[in-house]
Parts: sequence; structure tokens; C-alpha cells
Amino acid sequence: MPPPPSPAVVAVEVPLRPDELIGAWRPDARRLSLVLRERLQGRQRIAVRIRAVGLGVEATITGRIASARRDTAGVKVEITPDDTRVRALERLVAVAA
Repeated sequence: MPPPPSPAVVAVEVPLRPDELIGAWRPDARRLSLVLRERLQGRQRIAVRIRAVGLGVEATITGRIASARRDTAGVKVEITPDDTRVRALERLVAVAA
């Protein structure tokens, strides 16, 4: 279940296969790259509930949208996770690996 919405924070839920999750996280740039269907803008706050499909693990990653551009499947966003959520994201990616 996604976190409760707030006027200042966009909440989304994203199921990802393990290979998609591993490919979405760029640790060198500290960016999470996702394609979403929601209309989003740069610098907007976001809470993404990521579920690793088939692994039974999930985590909520909060942060800011660094960039957003239209894609054929929706809006491609790059998210800069909050410092307090980077470790949770790294653990989720480690489980997916």
C-alpha cells in the first residue's frame, strides 16, 4: 500500500522485477530512474513504494524529482532519494541482486 498522500508529496506504488530494480538505481549519481504514469514536475517531493516482484520485499523511498520528461510509456523521472532512505534502497537492490 502506498504511503498516504500529502499535498506536498506525490505518493506512487511501483512494482519492479529484480533486473528492473537493479537497472533503475545508479549509485554513482545517487539517482533512481523510473517511468511513471503520474504527471510530475522537477523538484517535486515524492514517496515511491517499490515492490520487488517475486521476492516479497518492498520499501518506501522518499526524495525529490531531479528531472522529469515524457516517455512513450509515461513520464521518465530521476529521483534523488533522501539521505535517510538511501540505505533502504541499497538493501532492496542487494536483495534483488
